[in-house]
Amino acid sequence: MDTTTKAAAEPEQPESAPLEEAAAAETPEARPEQTTADMLLQAGEEALTRLRDERAALTAQNQLREIRELDREVSTLEDLMDMPEYGQYYALVKKGLSLVEAYKLIHHDRLVQRAAEAAARQTARSMGSRGHMAAMGGQHGAGELTTVPAEIAAEYRLAKPGISDREIRRRYQQYKKYKRQ
Repeated sequence: MDTTTKAAAEPEQPESAPLEEAAAAETPEARPEQTTADMLLQAGEEALTRLRDERAALTAQNQLREIRELDREVSTLEDLMDMPEYGQYYALVKKGLSLVEAYKLIHHDRLVQRAAEAAARQTARSMGSRGHMAAMGGQHGAGELTTVPAEIAAEYRLAKPGISDREIRRRYQQYKKYKRQ
């Protein structure tokens, strides 16, 4: 037989046939236990990655909430990224500091100044009120601060239902003043 008759007797196979056979050997039916294990491993890795991402997002949200309490201008990570000090944040966070620690470290002077200003405002507010002033005795003073005993206040309420505590105190002061004379 010559080579032409031999070639005619066997059908020609395309050159891609060995590739298809190799691919068929890699199908799940060919190695079901390895594929199942690979699929489980891949699913586990994906779940772990999702959990890490969710944990990182939650941590970032909590830290942003703490930063927002310090500075109302910062509400998102983009706000931090837009600040001129972002390079410093990035370097400190990369070294292991949290976002809050990095923010406090970078803005320490501003935070201390804000706290001092808030304390000064509170002091000014309390000085503006009259609650810290005690009544002074004397001719032109408001008189002594009077504490009405509970049993006397109860008698006033029996005698005059609906009377206010302030009125009871005023009348009791008058009584004590009259009694001294």
